[in-house]
Amino acid sequence: MSLDEFRVKAGFPVDDLVRQIKNELGVKKCRVFFDNPYAQAMSRYATDGVLEVHLPTLEIILQQRPELTREEAVAKIKAQVAEELCHGVYHETDHTDQVVACTLKEMRDHMTPQELQTPYIREKIARIKQASNTVSGMAIRR
Repeated sequence: MSLDEFRVKAGFPVDDLVRQIKNELGVKKCRVFFDNPYAQAMSRYATDGVLEVHLPTLEIILQQRPELTREEAVAKIKAQVAEELCHGVYHETDHTDQVVACTLKEMRDHMTPQELQTPYIREKIARIKQASNTVSGMAIRR
């Protein structure tokens, strides 16, 4: 696949974003695939020790999440890249405080203010912040 084809799958120069975030986080090697048939992303370490990030294409996101605008779908991919690289750098599948803090920092550093204000991204930020709270709700009474 050519670089142009790779970028079309994300709707923006995703390779530049991956390179910037991975270098900031100290990830030595990373492979990115647009092979996830669902609108979610995932990451894992391959048997050779290289972090793999599996993303949906922009087209898949727009098909499965028709309520999102193209701009929101692009922002979703950017947020997914940040989140999956943070999961990878901490070797953690849960939304620990470290993963959440890392994800939010990378999103703030690499997404535009307009992207961060889209309804989908605001909801995502709230969800991942909540996920790091191991205990939430009402206080236990004596």
